[in-house]
Amino acid sequence: MSVQTKGADRLRKARGEAGEAQARRYLESKGYRILAKNWRCKEGEIDIIAEKDDVLVFVEVRTRRHSVHGSPLDTITGPKQRQVLKAARRYLEGSHREMAVRFDAIGVELSPDHPPHLTHIQAAFDDFQGW
Repeated sequence: MSVQTKGADRLRKARGEAGEAQARRYLESKGYRILAKNWRCKEGEIDIIAEKDDVLVFVEVRTRRHSVHGSPLDTITGPKQRQVLKAARRYLEGSHREMAVRFDAIGVELSPDHPPHLTHIQAAFDDFQGW
């Protein structure tokens, strides 16, 4: 891996972390209680696990510098959704929680020229077959 690629990877990771921090602050401002961030298991990672009004919410966050190439939310593909669903199942197996579940998505645009712009889609995807 070249030095330039490593630098770009570090910038992308830092941007993603900044986007997730913005998303957590946003959710907290809307009354969500953050239960976990970057929760990992063998099936994958869930960016944010939160709770509000007796609903357990699994949140996928995507961050971009701008929307010239589309919304950050456009990058949440079918395979990514399936990975989040599998990880959520694993979380629920270990948590013994008896609550409603929802899968949200938050797109964050972090431009150096503009304030952050967040788009929150509640119930962005789901597949409760087999739960």
